[in-house]
Amino acid sequence: MSGGRKFLTLEERVKCLKLFQLGKSSRVIASELCVGRTQVQSVLKHKREIM
Repeated sequence: MSGGRKFLTLEERVKCLKLFQLGKSSRVIASELCVGRTQVQSVLKHKREIM
């Protein structure tokens, strides 16, 4: 079973956006940050608010 949900800090969200700009897929980013792909997609969707 999973260990529960992980909340991404602002630093981690910015790192997620930078990795995406470097050409990494959301699946790869999710595995690097130990979160789900849906959470990465949500960060990408709210890019303007995060930056």
